[in-house]
Amino acid sequence: MSISILIVDDHRSYAKSLALALTGFGFNTSYAINPEGAFSLVSKQKFDVLIIDFDMPEVKGDEMAQKLDEIQIIDQKILISGFDLRKANEDYKFDMVMSKPLDMYILEEMLNELNRIKKS
Repeated sequence: MSISILIVDDHRSYAKSLALALTGFGFNTSYAINPEGAFSLVSKQKFDVLIIDFDMPEVKGDEMAQKLDEIQIIDQKILISGFDLRKANEDYKFDMVMSKPLDMYILEEMLNELNRIKKS
């Protein structure tokens, strides 16, 4: 069984294309473009990884990750953005911080390692 990934990004085309790419790598992916969608998905399904955009109009990614943790503890959290993320990661600890455009090779390697750990 592959790890399950939730992608939260307010840009639908970006969230969808990232989900498609990760699905192509063999991961189970879902995506949401707003807090309501993310809360709905987390209340229905268990996720192993959260990939969340920092700069969203309704709520910042670090605040959203904390709120999602109240519903379900997601093992690994990755913060992504096209902006400087050092301050965001000081307030709420993420397992990885990545700048857009994402290095898909690094992301895939990290997710494959998580998948190996989950299967063992």
